[in-house]
Amino acid sequence: MALKFDRDAIVVTTTLLDVEIGVGRLGALTPVAKLEPVNCGGVTVSSATLHNFDVLRASLGGARIGDRVLVKRAGDVIPQIAPAIEGTGDAWPPPTKCPRCGAATRATGDGQVACTAGLQCDAQAAGRLQHALSRGALDLGSGSLGAKKVEQLVEEGVLRSAADLLDFVDEREASLSKLSALDGWGATSSAKVLDALETRAATPIPLAAFVFALGAPRIGKATAKKVAGICGSWAALRRCFDPTTAADDALRTALVEARGVGPAAVEGLLEFFCSEADAAVADRLAARAERLLETHVSYASREARSSDARSVLAEIRTTLEELERLAPAFLAADGFRAKLNGAEATTNKWLAEATDATTTTDTLESSTVSPETQSLF
Repeated sequence: MALKFDRDAIVVTTTLLDVEIGVGRLGALTPVAKLEPVNCGGVTVSSATLHNFDVLRASLGGARIGDRVLVKRAGDVIPQIAPAIEGTGDAWPPPTKCPRCGAATRATGDGQVACTAGLQCDAQAAGRLQHALSRGALDLGSGSLGAKKVEQLVEEGVLRSAADLLDFVDEREASLSKLSALDGWGATSSAKVLDALETRAATPIPLAAFVFALGAPRIGKATAKKVAGICGSWAALRRCFDPTTAADDALRTALVEARGVGPAAVEGLLEFFCSEADAAVADRLAARAERLLETHVSYASREARSSDARSVLAEIRTTLEELERLAPAFLAADGFRAKLNGAEATTNKWLAEATDATTTTDTLESSTVSPETQSLF
């Protein structure tokens, strides 16, 4: 692999101080070159990500720690490095053990190497917990629990997953005492975290956010939203990706063929649920959020509807009654009005398919839904 330096790029020399190996939430090991700080195009550069071990070998060649290297920066791109002199070091072989937990590593292709310990690796556990609590996932709230505190909780054995964290709300006083006793924590910061957890534990969780929070490979926010819309419920999704489910399962096939999901995302979810540790954490988290997930899914489900008029009318009535009861939560939801317009169009279609218009009118009028809510549809 060759590195090409543009003539317009700014190139300076500095000293290679070290090569550190970071561990991502899914176990990927990423080498980072630590450099003696040097000004390069008005920016002080002290490190450069090398992405994977193929790039590491191409960038450093035979250079050793302490050798001079070139730092190149063109425009606002991430700095690249290359040896400034012919070094006498080795070929920078990838590590056979994880630098954080000592577990064996495995090659995953394209120069990538990954730790095999999963949640037993502190770095992976902390990364997954940070992901689960991030915006668009469980969204614990900005400033409630930062990356450093998450790493501390994991490293000190207080917890290893979002399911463990939500267990804190069961015994507030005991949890407050446990957190306050940690180095750098106090009663105020501990109470802030528990307040955020209690709010999270009482707020409806969109299925798409829950799927994204799991942190499965190749499942971003947009893909999670697609998966949630097609599956319709956590129970359906869980059945679909159970290791014992047939490969030609209809729902799994629909996901493979769906635009915005596809084979790669389905493979990522299968990989996730085939891990007993990951599946166990997902099931624990779902069990804690079951009521909240069911509330969301029963409103937003896109599962196939019965064409029978009585079943359709019963479903409309249930949806309206649930909307009446939970309106405050949904009124604050993103895109609520658009969903409501879609529900209105779908309802009109259902009503047109009903065989007895009089029965339809009588059923709605006899329901417990208020006239104000009925008028929305």
